Amino acid sequence: MNIPDHIKRISLAFVFLMLLQSCTVYHSAPSTLEEAISSSDRIKIKSPESEVYKFSKISMVDENIYGYAKKKSSTAKALSSQIITKNSDQKSVGILLTEENISSFHLKNKSGSTLLTIAVPVVIVGALVGIGFAAADNMSVGLTWSE
Repeated sequence: MNIPDHIKRISLAFVFLMLLQSCTVYHSAPSTLEEAISSSDRIKIKSPESEVYKFSKISMVDENIYGYAKKKSSTAKALSSQIITKNSDQKSVGILLTEENISSFHLKNKSGSTLLTIAVPVVIVGALVGIGFAAADNMSVGLTWSE
């Protein structure tokens, strides 16, 4: 079965738009541990070796810092030796963070994430519609009316 090129392009655009929905933008300026703990949004931690770890939340219990990440995330895989809580019914794991893991905390940029997930798809869809109208205008339709 041969799929027309315009259908392929439209489906590729939709796949790209769906991928953008999961994008998260983080502030470039580092924040404090207290801000990271009190934040209800995602947190990115940079290590002294410039490795990046992403967590859904951070907490502090008895002077220990814990990060919570999805079980199958790259963060959980990279820090698998530090996982302390594994609940089979939950989707996340608790990871004990040490000084070797933490260089800086970066909070989620809510406005940047919203802008990325809304504005970029709108621009792409607008461009596709514009290209479609331009292509339709360039097509010559040979209709003749006779009575």
